Amino acid sequence: MMTDTNPHNNDAVYLKRLLARDVRLWSDDPDVCASINQRLGWLDAITFSRGQSDRIHSFRNRVIKDGFDRVVLLGMGGSSLAPEVFNQCFAGAPDRLDMTVLDTTFPDSIARTCSALEHGRPLFIVSSKSGSTAETSALHSFFWQWCRSRFGDNSGDHFVAITDEHSSLHNVAVEDGFRDIFLNPADIGGRYSALSLFGLVPASLVGVDITRLLDRAQRMLDDIESTTAAIDLGILMGRRAAAGCDKLALAFSPLLKSMGMWVEQLVAESTGKQGIGVVPFIRENHPPSPPFPDECVFVSTRLAGDQQSVPDKDTRPVVSITIDDAHDLGAEFMRWYMATAIAASIMGINPFDEPDVNATKQATTQILQNKSQPHPGTTKFPTFDPSALSTFLHRAKTHDYVALLAYLPTDQDWEQKLKPLRDLLQQRLNTVTCLALGPRYLHSSGQLHKGGKTNGHFLVLTARPRDDVPIPGEHYGFGVLIDAQAHGDLTVLRERGQNVLHFDLGPIDGAEADIRKITDYLHRHL
Repeated sequence: MMTDTNPHNNDAVYLKRLLARDVRLWSDDPDVCASINQRLGWLDAITFSRGQSDRIHSFRNRVIKDGFDRVVLLGMGGSSLAPEVFNQCFAGAPDRLDMTVLDTTFPDSIARTCSALEHGRPLFIVSSKSGSTAETSALHSFFWQWCRSRFGDNSGDHFVAITDEHSSLHNVAVEDGFRDIFLNPADIGGRYSALSLFGLVPASLVGVDITRLLDRAQRMLDDIESTTAAIDLGILMGRRAAAGCDKLALAFSPLLKSMGMWVEQLVAESTGKQGIGVVPFIRENHPPSPPFPDECVFVSTRLAGDQQSVPDKDTRPVVSITIDDAHDLGAEFMRWYMATAIAASIMGINPFDEPDVNATKQATTQILQNKSQPHPGTTKFPTFDPSALSTFLHRAKTHDYVALLAYLPTDQDWEQKLKPLRDLLQQRLNTVTCLALGPRYLHSSGQLHKGGKTNGHFLVLTARPRDDVPIPGEHYGFGVLIDAQAHGDLTVLRERGQNVLHFDLGPIDGAEADIRKITDYLHRHL
């Protein structure tokens, strides 16, 4: 692997090499270079997507004309986070369709989605690069059966696929007569796909002017000041991370807060491997809080007119970005792609692979294969243990980080309900603290947790659903699946030498009260 040892390297050189697709930015190994060469399609995504824009517009018009009133996107990781950004940041757009991004296997979320669709005309977008993502495949099977029971032989008219050519999803979509199939270039990786069909097809349905979005991205690439700023951000992240300052602080205007999840995924999954990595975390801006000593940079992104500001005096590097409107997200996607790619170059790693993500998938599969019953049965659940929590937290040191990983529904604002616990941990421990929902995080920061430094401390929270929801063709339901995913990741994290503690919050209806109990205990004893 190559590292940045040449003091004469500068932003202009990095930019030239990046745009020239110089794979030696990241490695001298011929096999690694060949692999990277197949993952650089994001550099041409704007041109490709402009060629698809008429088709996307026509598709949107047909969907509206045919009376569809709600969209449900089934996807994980790179297939779901950019659509979620568009869905939230353009919530007030005119002529938009309501969209639910379903990137969870929690049964209650699935059941509530079904209830919301009962009297409407839904369109399902099955979004998966490989077509084999376990969560997406299970959700696809479930909603296909759900549609068959309501629409019979016309079920295919309610489904759209976004995938790579010749993937298993592509084949199924053809066989089942999907309404439409969008085939993305195979050389665009999932987390680098926001400006490709994976991002733009759902974006068009929620009111995004994709032509304007792509124009803003192209304008950024054409402006030397903007591209230099992106390269400089990457150099700063990479050099400071290599020197031990590996925490990336992020702040966003309220309307842009969903962008935080997307940046976290891009940076964490791209840099967290080979025992190193940049740890992204969301920092509140009101009031500005003091920096942690190991922050590589604080990046604040705000909408014009927002009163949010960054500190005038600070000991860490600060980057303040102001965008005119939400369509400027096109430029921001490109900024972060370039910065992350350059940071990885300096750190001597390949940003386009995810070598440790499969570990949890394999552990989950093993757990599911060992289950002979469709329900956990007599499983003993680990309940809140104050002594174990105290021991766990006292292992966290100043330059570590604590991740609060909660396998809870994605549709009931659990991030906000968990925020007081996360804030308290960060204040009392004076340690960077992250918050993520599972199994969503397995396709984003999960790579960093398993492939980065062994300086993570993982508090995993689970809860039991009201009722399980069966997965067609399997001997288990979504409740068993999400339980296996949580325990699979727990197993792998422990195998990697990380500090891990698991509490089960019991039935989901009482989970919020249990979270308050944990928070109250820490108020008194931490």
